[in-house]
Amino acid sequence: MSASGSSSSQPNQVMCNCGMPSRTCISKTKEHPNKKFRVCPNSLKPGKKCNFWEWVEDGEKMKMNLEDDLIAMKEELEILKKDVNLLKKKSSHRIKISCNLL
Repeated sequence: MSASGSSSSQPNQVMCNCGMPSRTCISKTKEHPNKKFRVCPNSLKPGKKCNFWEWVEDGEKMKMNLEDDLIAMKEELEILKKDVNLLKKKSSHRIKISCNLL
């Protein structure tokens, strides 16, 4: 089974049998294309595995997608806040220059 995945620090993350937060991966098989599943974070390390593995249920998948979307929106909001503050500083500087020229 081929998979690609990423760890995420979610408050309700499922723990594997090692007591570690599980990794969520995406199946690349013909039988289960793009279906999410959880594995031990040591699953890719030779010799150190607890054999933890489970499918992510559809309801959980939706929740995970919403959480991912929310995190991405929060990050974008922070970038936009920084942009707004930078624009405020630039416009304030231009107003001061304009006033000094008058």
